[in-house]
Amino acid sequence: MRTYFPKPAAGVLFALLMASPVLAANNGANGNSANAPGHDRVCLVTFNSESAVAAGRNVDGVGTKLLPRKAAQAQEGGASKIFEYGANTEQTCNCLNDPSTRATCG
Repeated sequence: MRTYFPKPAAGVLFALLMASPVLAANNGANGNSANAPGHDRVCLVTFNSESAVAAGRNVDGVGTKLLPRKAAQAQEGGASKIFEYGANTEQTCNCLNDPSTRATCG
């Protein structure tokens, strides 16, 4: 004797099975919060020396990286320092990384 699912029940079962991996992957742990990876990004500026870091002039940097805060904090120190530029962090960090525009960055 075979058991058959009525067509509507089979469709609902299929939809639930297909949605379960999506729901499991996005359980709301990060969601749209500022703690989600990549949401709270800062600019890690690397200088030629620790004395240049102490001077604190971001335009004196020799390179930059746009990183999540936690990753930047792990790399900060020595000849690197974190800078934040609010809503313009990505644009300013990219500007500082280009020697031809570095002196004009906000």
